[in-house]
Order: sequence, then structure tokens, then C-alpha cells
Amino acid sequence: MSENDVINLSGPVKINLSEIKDDLVAEGWHSVKIERAEAKLTRRQKLPSIFVMARITDENDEDHNRTIIWNSMFSGESLRFTKRFFEAVDMPEELDYPTYQDMANELIGRECECKVKHRTHNGEKQTNVSDWRPIQFDLDVEFDDLE
Repeated sequence: MSENDVINLSGPVKINLSEIKDDLVAEGWHSVKIERAEAKLTRRQKLPSIFVMARITDENDEDHNRTIIWNSMFSGESLRFTKRFFEAVDMPEELDYPTYQDMANELIGRECECKVKHRTHNGEKQTNVSDWRPIQFDLDVEFDDLE
């Protein structure tokens, strides 16, 4: 969805809630494609941050088509983790964009893998992205199979 898309809130709503998974995305590595990225300011400190929504793309993954949401700041210890994310999606080493949002727009459509772990926050179990890496390929293919 782009900023030019118009959402019609007066139309009919058809959602089958029984088809929506309410469990957490499984722990482990998932292949994802970035569908949305937004530059934001953190609530308290007003520091630049990035919001990323990625969809699980591997059809063999039990969580195929589910989304993973991740936020990170461009300061302090968070910056090291943001760097790992940028390396995983093959962003340039030197970022030079007119705005943070222009940079975020460059993320859309890029693919990588993210490692999900579960954590408890305020008594609620949540999905947490704990690492990023470039897409890994299955190298167990026999060379005879390639002919």
C-alpha cells in the first residue's frame, strides 16, 4: 500500500476471524520480504527510529504469509543491531539520503532472514526479532540434480 492509495472505510467488511492465527510466529530463522518501512521518532527521547513490517515468504514455513514487525533506533546500542539489518538486506555501507523516510523507502522489497525468539514483556509473551542475515541457500543440492 502506498501513500496514494485510498482506503474506503464505508464499504463492507468481510473477515473470517477463525482463519486468523493468534499464536506467535515460531522461534527460529524465517525468510522475509520487507513490505513496509517508516521513519519515526521515538516517543520519549524523540530519536530517529525505523519501523519495519516484513512478510514471511518461504512457502514451506509453517508461518508462511504471516508478518513480523520490528522497530529500532538510530542511536546507542540499537544502532549496532540496525547495522546488522542493513547488511542483511544489502543496503550500501554509506547511507546518504535526503531524509530518513527516503532511506526507509529503499528497504521496501528487499529480502533477508530474521531470527525470531519469544520474550515476555509486561506479562505477555511476544515475538522478538533477535538477529538478521542475508538469505541462506540450501547447499545440500547434489550437483547431479542440476543437470
